[in-house]
Formats: sequence, C-alpha cells, structure tokens
Amino acid sequence: MSKRRKYWPIAPRWGLFYRDFGKTDARRFVAVFKATWQRLPMRDRRIMRDHWQACKDSFANDWGPVGLLFGPLPEVKVEGFINTRAPKKFLDPLGAYCPANKWQWPQVRFCAAAVNLMPDEVLSALVAHELGHAYLHAAGMAATVVDAADWDDTKVKAWVTENEEIQVREQMDDWGFHDEDITEWLDQDGNRKRLRNLQAA
Repeated sequence: MSKRRKYWPIAPRWGLFYRDFGKTDARRFVAVFKATWQRLPMRDRRIMRDHWQACKDSFANDWGPVGLLFGPLPEVKVEGFINTRAPKKFLDPLGAYCPANKWQWPQVRFCAAAVNLMPDEVLSALVAHELGHAYLHAAGMAATVVDAADWDDTKVKAWVTENEEIQVREQMDDWGFHDEDITEWLDQDGNRKRLRNLQAA
C-alpha cells in the first residue's frame, strides 16, 4: 500500500481529489482514475466540473461556512461496501455515483475488493462507467435515482433504471471504453466468486 494521506490529487484544476480511507493502493488508484479522466472529451469534463462547482456553491449557500468544510466535491473514495443494506448473498455493487441532494454532496464510490482485484484496464472501464453516471446527472439526462429511504432489506431494488445503464454504456462507447470489459473480467477465472468471498469476509 502507498503512504496514507487524507486527500490525493487526481486532477486538481478540475477539483478532483481522492479521499484515502486506506482500503486500496492509493497511488495506483489515482493513476488509473487520472488516466481515465484525461481520456474524456474536454467539453464533457467541463460539464461535470461546472455541475460539481454549482453543487459546492449550493452547499455553501445552504450551510454557510460549514458547507465549505465538506472537502473537495465530488468525494472520490474506495470503501469496503457500497451498499451495506443489501443482503450479502448478492454481489455488492462494484461502484456507484451518488448525486447531490439536500443532505449529501456528490460522491464517486468504489468497492475496495473490486479495485484491488481488477487489472488496470478493467478498473479504468469501471471508473469510466461511474463517470458516465456523473456526466448524465451533470448534463441533466439521468433517470431518477431510487431514494435510499425506499430500500427494503428483504428485496433488492435498482438504484438507477435500466434505461440509464444503457445510456451509460453508450456514453462509455463514445469515450472509447467498453462496459463489456468489466462483465468479461467478472466471468473469467472465478473472479466473480473471489470477489463475492472477499466482500463476505
């Protein structure tokens, strides 16, 4: 593991920093995320940056000085679990983009087990997938996300509609990434089983 620090710069001029919780090799993760971000068209990066800045301005207005203490937006982090309320027999999401709401700033979240197992090229596709969700929200094209209050511990529900997932895959293709790389990796060499075992540990 690389040396622990609270925030690692990914693309500072774009406001992107990685918040380190010690769950993965921060230096490797930041390098893959940065390389992925740099492959996106300038126009699309600007749309996301402007949206995130508007979110930060909104928090500052709503919360006063406290709103400025939330740190860089969006919050990019690698965690043990993405959805702690889902039954453990289900594979935890590999990543998630959580848009801003009244009580939460934007977050780009990744499952530590997936990040640690994936080769760089597959991890890059996963980063592009979550940035695809971020772009759709920033551009006002995303479907409505299921409210966390609607989650039922006995029944797994999708956070986003299948239509949005289709849009994300199409956006990835436009950027030169392929969602199939993630699925193919999961289906190879028992990776899905290994990932499930790590998540259940």
